[in-house]
Amino acid sequence: ITFGQSVHLLTMGDGMFARSGFRSIMIPAHVVALGKSCFEECQSLASVTFESGSQLQEFGERVFAHSNLPSICIPSSVERLGGACFTECTSLLTVTFDPGSHLTSIEAGVFTVAFEMPNLQSIVIPSRVKVLAAKCFANYRSLSSVIFEFPSQLRVIGDHALANSGIEFMTVPSSVEELGEWSFADCRSLGSITFESDSRLSRIGACAFLRSSLSSICIPSSVTVIGGDCFAGCQSLGTVTFEPNAQLSRIESEAFIDSGLQSIVLPRSVDVLERRCFSLCPYLTSVTFEGGPRPREIGFAVFSESPVQEAFQIRVSSCNVA
Repeated sequence: ITFGQSVHLLTMGDGMFARSGFRSIMIPAHVVALGKSCFEECQSLASVTFESGSQLQEFGERVFAHSNLPSICIPSSVERLGGACFTECTSLLTVTFDPGSHLTSIEAGVFTVAFEMPNLQSIVIPSRVKVLAAKCFANYRSLSSVIFEFPSQLRVIGDHALANSGIEFMTVPSSVEELGEWSFADCRSLGSITFESDSRLSRIGACAFLRSSLSSICIPSSVTVIGGDCFAGCQSLGTVTFEPNAQLSRIESEAFIDSGLQSIVLPRSVDVLERRCFSLCPYLTSVTFEGGPRPREIGFAVFSESPVQEAFQIRVSSCNVA
């Protein structure tokens, strides 16, 4: 479908072409918004292009959901990708952004899939994006690479953002302040995650790396809290280190339970070890407290059923055990 010169649509309304049989469409330059579900369930849609000089600012919720679109290049004028706008687009092979992208918001579930194996393998996130919202790439098992354009303004990687995806590695921009709950949970191909220097990350959320295949991690000095079950079930995780001058104050309940951790040197800043945070770690033979006082609060069964348990009980006998 194409639009003549006399047509001056500013918005393509909600559901305007949903379930239509169009194979291709050219979006006029003067269109500023694609409404909710505008092209949802367009099973024959093979091509969407945008007229030169596009003024498009937003993709509405579910705009291309359940379509068979194979690729799309998003105009630089677009500021928002609405929730679930490409959900269940399992034929999608490439998503690119015009240079100078103004995109700031990738909302919840944008690329989420439920059951079928998708095809998108990599994506470069524009530098102005501030939030990867909840479940934006959840279950995307084909997705092995997410790269952030430099200098990234990303602040939050949301809850479940990449859970159960095929991500193999990631460099987290220094601007990121929070890794949400379950953000990389069940990422069975995740080999490494690194943090840019001068990281502002303050919290690693609960279950952030639950059951992932991560083998090692160096935690930025800015992190103050490691959330509960953060690395639980990470059986390939042998090494956890901390940047110099660590500010870590709390390791929450069961943070490393049932992991492959072999040894750890805890920064002197650590004040609280919550219950069972190192339990069921069959290879954990060495726990060292960096110079200075031991943690003020030691929770219940912190090292239960780990080889280091007996030695730890002796060494912390003077601590306040909660």
